[in-house]
Amino acid sequence: MPQKYAIHLGLNHVEKASYAGWDGLLNACVNDAMAMSEITTGLGYDRIDTLLDSHATKGEFLSLLEHAALELYSGDLLVVTYSGHGGMVPDLNGDETSVDKNGQAWDQTLCLYDAQLIDDELFQYWKRFREGVRIFMLSDCCHSGTITKDPESTNEEDETYRAVPTEALSKVNLRNALTYKEILNAIPKRMMNPSDLRASIQLYSACRDDQYARDGERHGLYTSKFLAVWREGFRGSYAAFHEQVAEQVPRNQQEPQHYVIGPEDQAFLNQHPFQV
Repeated sequence: MPQKYAIHLGLNHVEKASYAGWDGLLNACVNDAMAMSEITTGLGYDRIDTLLDSHATKGEFLSLLEHAALELYSGDLLVVTYSGHGGMVPDLNGDETSVDKNGQAWDQTLCLYDAQLIDDELFQYWKRFREGVRIFMLSDCCHSGTITKDPESTNEEDETYRAVPTEALSKVNLRNALTYKEILNAIPKRMMNPSDLRASIQLYSACRDDQYARDGERHGLYTSKFLAVWREGFRGSYAAFHEQVAEQVPRNQQEPQHYVIGPEDQAFLNQHPFQV
């Protein structure tokens, strides 16, 4: 029987010392992770790791990915869900194609408890998975690759966003500039080729790169719509499921995305989310 592994991450705050005094306080990310954990528990997953707040460190997450890459084989499924802040660091290896109004290209990050995880780093871990492994990632955070405004300057004063405020992000990136430079210098552009992937990967993202994902009292805006569709008993493909969720998210707020990378696996594309 195919193996099913899951890693769920939810961060309502980050370590202030690692983020230049910013604690990244949010309301609903832990609830998001717990709800996703309940889904995979109900589906009888072989292994489920749920990392919340201070347990959701960069090292712990990458260690779990490394273990999964060693344990999973063709036909097996890894589910990764992330709920927390999204950040960005300057693109130093030229793999990003879009730039902001100042001509700067950015790499997106997941803000784990003690450090940002750059998307280029995550890609290197995806490359470790064997041919035929299926990976589904759900990310309810800001993917702010092309920042056009400070989320704190919005007129929607009651809204909370899952993006690092501009001032805090600038401080974090300045303080850790040498670390990010070392990381990205070790990952030249040639190492970011999707054709190097052996596993098939699908990503549900809460919004576009240039948008902000909204938090909530109980669940994030995107996760709340995802759970509503799931609990209605929808049955269908990943694409159909994504479309139904996206229809429930107000387009004037954020536009959920569905990305597919790696070798084409039509059976995986046609599968129902979370299942094999």
